[in-house]
Amino acid sequence: MSVLTFSAKVLRVSPDTSWRRRLLALCAVPLFSLRLGHVDDGADRAGSTTRTAYDWIAEGEGPGFGPGANGPFVLVADLHEATVPADRIGAELTAALRDTAGIAGFTPLAPSPDGRLLVSTVTPATGPQSAGTGSLFTTLTATTLPDALTGTGAEGYLTGSTAGQLDFRDTVKDRLPLIIAIVLAAALVLLTFVFRSVVVPLKAVALNLFTTAASYGVLVAVFQ
Repeated sequence: MSVLTFSAKVLRVSPDTSWRRRLLALCAVPLFSLRLGHVDDGADRAGSTTRTAYDWIAEGEGPGFGPGANGPFVLVADLHEATVPADRIGAELTAALRDTAGIAGFTPLAPSPDGRLLVSTVTPATGPQSAGTGSLFTTLTATTLPDALTGTGAEGYLTGSTAGQLDFRDTVKDRLPLIIAIVLAAALVLLTFVFRSVVVPLKAVALNLFTTAASYGVLVAVFQ
């Protein structure tokens, strides 16, 4: 029996693989709950110095302690183009922070020596990797600060390691669909050139996308 004849018989008797497609689709479902971010010291090995210090700070009570103390935000209000007095801006920001859910506490807004900035340390009620901290970051940057500073000419910003990581997370999330599209398009062009066909490359790209989604879905389901 020739190799071609054997291959043809295998193709004719190949079993139904619809259950495999359904399994891949099921595995891919958790992907839609994927949260991007950075790993902090809370993920270090139990008993290590970094993990021990992290846990003591998170479990402590009082100013400077609590889950959010491991990743506070530094709020900076730029008054260079402000059209109202700094004390009024400080009062508006203080009231806005008090009314914002998810904040465990914040220091009084302190002016810089030249009076061009107001600075405060904002402590979230949740840890750096928590979804609640990411939601608080979004609320502060998109709603709380812009609303409090409307009509004052001042601008509000968040900085610090946690804020930088969350800002990078948002940038990656916005760019990720474009990156995936470019990779798939490049694969499609390359496979089309090699096979001189459209059907085979389209199937290959679809399968690649499907299996990758299923792989990441399993990772999200197990580790997130």
